[in-house]
Amino acid sequence: MVRWIILSVAVVALTAIATLVANLTPAGRTDGAFKISTKEGPSPRAKLDGDPTHDFGTMSQSTTGTHSWTVHNEGDADLELWMQSSTCMCTITKFADKKRAIVKPGESTQIDLEWETRDSMGEFSKGATIGTNDPTQPSFPLNVKGMVHPPIIVIPNDRIIPIGSISSDEAKTVYVAFFAPEQADMKILKVATSQPDLIVVTPEPLRDEDLKSFKVKGGYRLKVDVKPGMPLGNFRDEVVANTDHKLAPEVKLAVSGTVTGPI
Repeated sequence: MVRWIILSVAVVALTAIATLVANLTPAGRTDGAFKISTKEGPSPRAKLDGDPTHDFGTMSQSTTGTHSWTVHNEGDADLELWMQSSTCMCTITKFADKKRAIVKPGESTQIDLEWETRDSMGEFSKGATIGTNDPTQPSFPLNVKGMVHPPIIVIPNDRIIPIGSISSDEAKTVYVAFFAPEQADMKILKVATSQPDLIVVTPEPLRDEDLKSFKVKGGYRLKVDVKPGMPLGNFRDEVVANTDHKLAPEVKLAVSGTVTGPI
């Protein structure tokens, strides 16, 4: 009898608890969970000044380009920044040795990126990803792009001067453009050929139409004279130009063609 009384009391108690829970549960909620009111605490907010992609334009090989971005902390907690990943031959000193930058609320920091062209050639587009503790922006990219060329450009390309077919009793003259985009006042100090009696190269200033075409302010066109008397058959001779360009003090070119008989 006592056991039935205890069981009845337990049922009544459970029914009362269930009713209380139902009254406290918001309308439309069927999962039985309580709605807990929470308040978001202080958090950082990262804001990058300017475009995240910087265009270096044209750059010479074996040079370094630098660009700086400014990052502001517009939040109300310390902003942490670190190098998350990188796809370029670039250096960000601020994050060397896995260091993290700390930016106080209302303050800013500068991120300096150095891009080394080394022996790259042609178009490039590389970058790095910067990690943050900003809950709305866990990372952001910093990119660089541009075009890498040799310190001295020779046109025609490949540094081969094509003579084509020439008769052994004829002379032939061809011209080659020779200029340094980043050093308009580059000077040719000396030019030598492997057959100085038969192949003579004379530097001349680029003409106005050449300057306009190549979009440069200075340079040379090399006048290459092949004299009569070249041996029959294919030939490939060397031209060596010495310049005052610190990155290209010596430039080697090839002169190639075919010599045929007079008949």
